[in-house]
Amino acid sequence: MSAIYLDQAAAAECVTMIQTQIGNLQEAAASVNTAMLRLAEAWQGASAQKAQDTYECEYRTMLTETIPATVEELRGFIDGCVQAIFNTDLQLSGK
Repeated sequence: MSAIYLDQAAAAECVTMIQTQIGNLQEAAASVNTAMLRLAEAWQGASAQKAQDTYECEYRTMLTETIPATVEELRGFIDGCVQAIFNTDLQLSGK
């Protein structure tokens, strides 16, 4: 038989930390995208065009769409797990 234990305060602290770091990831991705746009103004020529094309084809969508969507999914998943455990514990306790 397995045991279920939830230190709600510690779990909430972890979720808060995860949410903070998710925000940091989103901000970093947006900053990289902005820097790449600014780089196009500062660096021109064939090699610069190759760098911009590679960024556009291989990285921009990941930074501006995939990472933000994935970390939002992670945030929802973690929040849901903690909330489900807490709700089940309350329900079983009759409160």
